Amino acid sequence: GVSDIDSPPREPPDGCSVVLARIRSSLHVRLSLVLMALFILFALLAMLILRQFSATYEQEVAQRLNRNVAMYIARQQTVAAPAALNKDALAELFRYVMIVNPTLEVYLLDAEGRVRGYDTERGPLVRQQVPLEPVRSFLYGSEPLPIRGADPRSASNVVFSAAPVGDPAQPTGYVYAVLGGAAQNAAATAAHGSFGVSAALLSFAVAVLFLGVTGALLFRSLTGRLRELAQRVDQFE
Repeated sequence: GVSDIDSPPREPPDGCSVVLARIRSSLHVRLSLVLMALFILFALLAMLILRQFSATYEQEVAQRLNRNVAMYIARQQTVAAPAALNKDALAELFRYVMIVNPTLEVYLLDAEGRVRGYDTERGPLVRQQVPLEPVRSFLYGSEPLPIRGADPRSASNVVFSAAPVGDPAQPTGYVYAVLGGAAQNAAATAAHGSFGVSAALLSFAVAVLFLGVTGALLFRSLTGRLRELAQRVDQFE
């Protein structure tokens, strides 16, 4: 009749279920990717924070263990006032100290922080003067460790040990011992390709993959209600 002609054609019975299946699949994939990306971002952020705290902790431990190193060096007869020092004997003393402990780099500063004595065999200096504010903070204990000062052989700041030369109330100079300066950084750079670093990176990748898969499975279980609702719609059709 007329009603049959004017009535719009109906969709196939399974059209709605196909659409819902596509929406469900697309939503699941997108949210799984978002969840995995968040897990990876969280893992990277946690690794950076842990690395920063670990570096700060190691620097504090090194500075506490070597706090009196500069004082012992300053007590040697070879270390005199910067204006009357024997550079050859002083360089030999510093060289011996750095052979015993390769992580140390020892310098003699004058009262203004200018470098007056060091081991020339390790190459030229990048800085000829060291700011004395961190040195005074270290000597007077006015700041918590780690206290970082200038590294004369690089543009970075490092932990150190320091001791006055002469009268502590009016020192004529300072023994300035850098802990883990340019030499240690070079050794650390050379060790980047070691088995330990590779194993750490592999462990991190496995952890990220595990977290991503676990998160995807957890999300899949949490979206069970959506799948149940879609199945009921299919049954209703």
